Amino acid sequence: MFAERDTPTLYASCKLLGNRIEKFSGDSDKTFEEFLDEYKDLIESLNIPHEHAKSLLPLYLTGGAKLKYQSLSDEEKSNWQSIVTTLARKFKNQAMLSNIRDELHNLRQGKDSVGEFARKILAKTKVAFQGEDKSVPRKLAIDFFIKGLRPDIRKAIRRLPDPSDFETAVANAEKEQRILEQERREERDILESINALVLDDKVEELQKQVNSLQQRSQPQGQVARMSPRNRPLPPSRPQPANARFNRRPQPMFRGNPANRRNFPTNRRFFNNPFRNFWNQGNFYNPFRFQNQNYTPFQPMHAQQDHFNPPMSQPAIMQGTQGAPQFNQQSRFPSAAQNVNFLCLLAIIATALIPSVTAHEFQICGSSSFPNVLALPKLVECRVSTEEPMIETTIKLYAENSSPLKMTAHKCYRDLIKVSVHNFLYIRTRHTVIDRQRISISPEECRSAAVTGSIHGHPLTEISTGLKSTNEIEDENGKLPLWGTNVYLRSVYSIEQGEIASFNGETVLSTLGNLDNCSLPVGNCQTPQETIIWEPVQITPYCRFSEIGEYNALTTMKYVLLPEHELAFEFSSNHLLRSDLLQHCNIYNSYLTTSNHVISFPNIPPNIMIQDFVLENPITSRAKRDTRYIIDNENRLSRYDLVPLQALPLIQRLYNITEMNKLPPFETQPIKDHKLLREIKQWNVTNLDFLRRLRLYAAEESHVSALRTIRYAEYRFRQLTWLRTIKSKRPLNYAEVSIQQNLEQGVTDIFDDYLNREFGPLQITIPGSSAQSNDKDIPFFRVEDLLNVDILAVASQPSQTPAPQPPLTSKPPIVALQFQLHLELLP
Repeated sequence: MFAERDTPTLYASCKLLGNRIEKFSGDSDKTFEEFLDEYKDLIESLNIPHEHAKSLLPLYLTGGAKLKYQSLSDEEKSNWQSIVTTLARKFKNQAMLSNIRDELHNLRQGKDSVGEFARKILAKTKVAFQGEDKSVPRKLAIDFFIKGLRPDIRKAIRRLPDPSDFETAVANAEKEQRILEQERREERDILESINALVLDDKVEELQKQVNSLQQRSQPQGQVARMSPRNRPLPPSRPQPANARFNRRPQPMFRGNPANRRNFPTNRRFFNNPFRNFWNQGNFYNPFRFQNQNYTPFQPMHAQQDHFNPPMSQPAIMQGTQGAPQFNQQSRFPSAAQNVNFLCLLAIIATALIPSVTAHEFQICGSSSFPNVLALPKLVECRVSTEEPMIETTIKLYAENSSPLKMTAHKCYRDLIKVSVHNFLYIRTRHTVIDRQRISISPEECRSAAVTGSIHGHPLTEISTGLKSTNEIEDENGKLPLWGTNVYLRSVYSIEQGEIASFNGETVLSTLGNLDNCSLPVGNCQTPQETIIWEPVQITPYCRFSEIGEYNALTTMKYVLLPEHELAFEFSSNHLLRSDLLQHCNIYNSYLTTSNHVISFPNIPPNIMIQDFVLENPITSRAKRDTRYIIDNENRLSRYDLVPLQALPLIQRLYNITEMNKLPPFETQPIKDHKLLREIKQWNVTNLDFLRRLRLYAAEESHVSALRTIRYAEYRFRQLTWLRTIKSKRPLNYAEVSIQQNLEQGVTDIFDDYLNREFGPLQITIPGSSAQSNDKDIPFFRVEDLLNVDILAVASQPSQTPAPQPPLTSKPPIVALQFQLHLELLP
């Protein structure tokens, strides 16, 4: 065992502390609570008593913190707890904290980077909300940080999901800043390239002008310029008689310093096309012979008049004798002056050219069709050569492009439940234990939208279209001396947006989901929010308007517009169609998956379009004997029914042909292995027994069990046949309805078959006296099916092929009495 360390003396305690902790001034990012926690942990780890810690504390205070310590009275300095409690109160000055919070609301990023701005926000938030739970300042810092970002970064950040913590918010902002900087660099490079191209065109045009000016200034008989190597030597300077006795060397020519400042400076600008202009032989360059005492070579034509127009020049003589010396007062040839003037014009013109910016580029569509019609989504449209198809005229309808728009406001109240724990005012901890959003009354929301305040608290604009109040303490939030209190805070907010109505009744909005709200009411209240607008009394109208009439190819699934290369897919959501076309009177209309409506003016309204396509394809098809169902608009739709099973069920199971010879068997529960095999093979459930006995009149229990098993067999075969059709083409309305009824409820389409095999049975109203009691309902146990092998059936039922009824000239129309889709529970 380790021996306990001895308590150090005051001097030893001072040596132990040393520079292990940084001095606290109160002006840095560190709060007094953080300093105190660090100081306390250090003295406890070093086994320093509180009496020594109290004496050594002033050594680690500086600046304003030391002044606050010196202002303590002797009684307040008497013990460690008193010093800590009093200093905590002094540092937690509400006026100072309020100033820091106001500064946080007005703090903006400016020229700081995202990382520097995040550090400032986090440091000030810790100071402004010291004493509360550590998670509270970091959560509040997220709002202050996003609010103070640059507008472009803030706009991009608000499109992202709400960050879970402050580090995620900073990472998102830094990522968006890098993306925006990269986009700016790319735009700047594009603009520089475009400006460079424009400048190159201007320079090329200027070069052509200079060349044409040079050609016009040269006469027809101009002699080709000689190279400097072949030019005649200049005349010698006349020597005095005693020149050869004059041994003093002549000074080297340095040029005229007084006139050198007038020389044109050949500056080397980056990408300057005129940098080497004088060295390319475009003009005669007089600067090589400046201030020299011999005459340079002159071209063999009268170009000297252009060099010095103000002064007369002697005639040009052959050879070098009598050639005039170059006049120093005329340094610039006339052509050179023209070039400098053109260069100046080019620079001015380049400066006056408007900079090409990104917002000046526009892409305008040339086709008017997309401007009137919201195009449907691209569908994978594949049509085989065997698929039925008709060519007909359609009318295309789309939603109104100019709905009724109004200004709306959304109001809500954020209720925050805060737990505050205090220990003798030394350590205070605030914890948000619950947060929920609730709605307010429509009257309060309307008053807040008009007056800009709610319950006397002003609404401050946080961002465009969003106003909020400061945190309001709904209950007394006094700090306990020792213990925990819970109090409520509220923040009221109001958002401004728009609502739109396409039919004068239903409402859409950017503020929330208004599916169950009505335009004339003027408000919509949910548990979380309240949305208000000016109530309008208007007669509901159709939300669709006609786009035009077109020639189309129609299949079982698609409507194709070859002229515009568009494909529309029929929608199978008939409930949505009824809702959208509630106030419309469109003849023989069908809804598409892109929410367009297609009308068939040349198709009879009493038959579904899919059935019309089947009966009247472009290529002839054989007609079958079918059955029909009628929709709520009295339109017919057909389906094929599986044929009657020729072998009776009792003959297949018990090798008998008469029902009165049927052997008795148990039905509560069913234990006969032959029946269990049938139940397992045809997917019979106990719910099937229950549904049929509650829907039909009472009969003997064993006959009811056999009838239900045969019904399940027909159901299995019909669903298999429908899946075979679906693999080749889409199902029509009747086939979809039959499939839904068979999978989810009970249908009477097999009653003729069942009555022929087991005798007639009437459908009764649920609850009548003709119904059977629950004790007569057959059932089976699931565990009894585990040991049943359906492959062990003595006579395996043959797979019935697809129905092939005899061809007739006209298919008979059978009016279906009803379709049952019931979910009966025991």
